[in-house]
Amino acid sequence: MPSTSRPDGRTDDPQPPPQYGGVLGPGRRVLRVLDPAGNEGPPARHPDPGRFHGGLVARPRLRDVPVPVTVMSFRGTLHALWIWGPLFAYLVLIFYLSSLSRIPWAAQYPDYLEHSTEYLGLAILMARALNNGLRRPVSPRTLLVAFVVCVVYAISDEIHQKFVPNRFSDVTDVLSDAVGAGMGLGALHIGRRFLARGGLL
Repeated sequence: MPSTSRPDGRTDDPQPPPQYGGVLGPGRRVLRVLDPAGNEGPPARHPDPGRFHGGLVARPRLRDVPVPVTVMSFRGTLHALWIWGPLFAYLVLIFYLSSLSRIPWAAQYPDYLEHSTEYLGLAILMARALNNGLRRPVSPRTLLVAFVVCVVYAISDEIHQKFVPNRFSDVTDVLSDAVGAGMGLGALHIGRRFLARGGLL
C-alpha cells in the first residue's frame, strides 16, 4: 500500500499492531473475571499482595455466598421426623397388633375400651402432624381432617383383620374407634385453649 505525505512532512504508513507476546511469556494466559452484578470498574486494591487483581473482579458480597443446601435439608429432615415420626410409628404399631392372631393381655379389658383408647392417642398424633406441631392453634378444619383420617384408617384396619386367622371385623369396633378419636381431638382442643389462657403456650 503506497504511503501518503502530509503537509507537516509525516507519512501515513500503516503501522503493525503492537505485540505483547513477550510480556507474559509462552504458555501463559490472563483470566478476567466479570462482575456478576454488572458493576464494571477499575481493579480494586487489596492489601494482600498474594492476590491477583489485574482484571475486573466481583467485589465480595454476603448475598453472593451460597448457603449449603445440605444443612437446610438436614434440619428439615429432623423436623419432619419429629413431627411425623411418632404418627407413623403409632400406625405401624396398630397394624402390627391387628396382624396378631391373639393378644393375651388384651383379653382382660373390654374391647370398646381398647379401641377407644387406641384411637384417642392416634387422633392426637394425627392432629399434631397435620398442624405441624402444637405450638400454634389447631384449626377446626385440621381437627375434622384428623378425625376423618382416623375413621378411614379404622375401617381399613377392620378389613385387614378379616384376613388374619382367629380375627374378625366388627362395625362396633369402628364406632369405638371413632368415639375415641373424637374424645382425643376434643381433649386436645379444650386442653390447648386452657393452656393458652394460662399463658403456657
